[in-house]
Amino acid sequence: MIQISTNSKVFYKKCALCDGLAHQTYVGMSGYVEGTKYNVYECARCFTSFVDPMSNLQEEYEIIYGGDTTKDSATTYYYYLAQGVKQLKNPLKDLENFSAIFWGVGRALKDFGIKKGSKILEVGSGI
Repeated sequence: MIQISTNSKVFYKKCALCDGLAHQTYVGMSGYVEGTKYNVYECARCFTSFVDPMSNLQEEYEIIYGGDTTKDSATTYYYYLAQGVKQLKNPLKDLENFSAIFWGVGRALKDFGIKKGSKILEVGSGI
C-alpha cells in the first residue's frame, strides 16, 4: 500500500481495488498471531475495507486451519462451523465472539445500518 497523505490523526491509502482514496477506520486490530497488528482502511469510492500491512503468514493459516493448510482441511473447518451455527439463537453475535473473521462482518452490518433479515454476500475477505 502506498501512503498518499496524512493529517494529524487520519491516514489515507490508495485502494488496491479501484485506486480510490481510503481512510483509516481502525488502528491496531489484533491478528491471529500474537503481537501482530493491522490498521483497517475503507475506500470512499467502492466502500471496500482492507488491512495494512497485508500479510501471507503461514503461521496465521496454521492457527486458522489447525496446521493443515490443504483445501480439504479448510472445507472441513467451514463445513463443521456451518453445521454448528444452525443451532445458535444469535449466530453472527456468537461467531463474532468465536472468531475475528466474523467481527468485520458484524461491524459492517452495524456501520451500514443493515436490518435483520437482509441478505448479504461476503466474499473471501480473510481478516
